[in-house]
Amino acid sequence: MNATIMKYAPLGAVLLLAAAPLAVRADLIYKNVGGTGLIYDTTDGTTWTQSGDYSGQTFTQAGAVAYVAGLTIPGVNASWELPDSTQLRTLFLQLDGSPNNYGPEVPFGSGPNDYVSNVHEQYYWTDTPNGDFNFAYGYGGYDANVNDLNYVWAIEQAPEPSGGVMSVLACGLLGGFLWLRRPAVRA
Repeated sequence: MNATIMKYAPLGAVLLLAAAPLAVRADLIYKNVGGTGLIYDTTDGTTWTQSGDYSGQTFTQAGAVAYVAGLTIPGVNASWELPDSTQLRTLFLQLDGSPNNYGPEVPFGSGPNDYVSNVHEQYYWTDTPNGDFNFAYGYGGYDANVNDLNYVWAIEQAPEPSGGVMSVLACGLLGGFLWLRRPAVRA
């Protein structure tokens, strides 16, 4: 029995470590970069503009795509894009005031800058063709007309994993597999 437990203990440890990030509480963190408020979502590693209406206008879907592609924020070296429905839903659920997660300021913490501003109880464009997200009720849909005028909430494009990180991960997995497959030493 002990030999069996010892045989699978490393695998259990690896699985436990892999699942540990899933148990971490979701949180939003305020950042001020070059005088512009940004919100970092530790749930999925995304960065949002603190303003839910940074542009101050509505767009057709093509206009929304063009707006975020050309968005530059002083002091922020990032590319921006439209979020998907899942990202908007995650943000929606983390904001205080549910079910009214919209308004001039919606708090998410206790700090003086722990809020998002200018959140509309209307539709925001998502990255899906004809896809929008209703911020009053917290759901995404695919019933928008591409010529509708909806709001845009910019999200930073996720960086691609670097080759170095992927190599270290692959070597670690291979090493773990080989360690588990090593021949048993008999006493």
